[in-house]
Amino acid sequence: MIDHELNVRNLMVVKSNIEQKINTLGAVLSSNGVGMTEPLVDSDGYPRSDIDVYQVRKARHDIICLQNDLKEVTRKIEEGIHRLHAARSESPAGATSDADAETRRQKAFARIASVERSSPADQAGLRSEDLITNFGSIQLENFTGMMSIAGLVQNSIGKALKIRLLRGLSLAQYDILLVPKRWNGQGVLGCKIVPL
Repeated sequence: MIDHELNVRNLMVVKSNIEQKINTLGAVLSSNGVGMTEPLVDSDGYPRSDIDVYQVRKARHDIICLQNDLKEVTRKIEEGIHRLHAARSESPAGATSDADAETRRQKAFARIASVERSSPADQAGLRSEDLITNFGSIQLENFTGMMSIAGLVQNSIGKALKIRLLRGLSLAQYDILLVPKRWNGQGVLGCKIVPL
């Protein structure tokens, strides 16, 4: 399972790097006042004089190549996450007695209220109603409120946070890696966490 987690983490770093390159190339197009589809020649068929035609053509080509790479990396991340889920469902770390489950539940200090689709939280495998017993360095004993989680998240953008959570009626224990980062939705996690 650790190998799967490392593979997914590495792929997420690659994905983030590709997205940054696409954004940089997009800025090249913006600085020339064009997007991906505007013509590079004028009405007479000559290269436009108001833009750097070579720079724009190269940026467009590179963006198309990177978008293809991004699709492939995203597909591999999804496959890796499915493999992780399969491995975890086969061997949850804590499917033991009811007494053990209750002891674990008493260590939880927060709950996942909702998870946005395709968010960093979703990609990491968080689910609604998961109970959190460890969030990076935060646990019940040093949890002082949601601001402590918010502060840790802001200082961990692009870095993996180890989350220990309890799931389901049996309160099976799972360790997952969550990488806070910018995505298409709000925030850097894409989930709502509420204190217990």
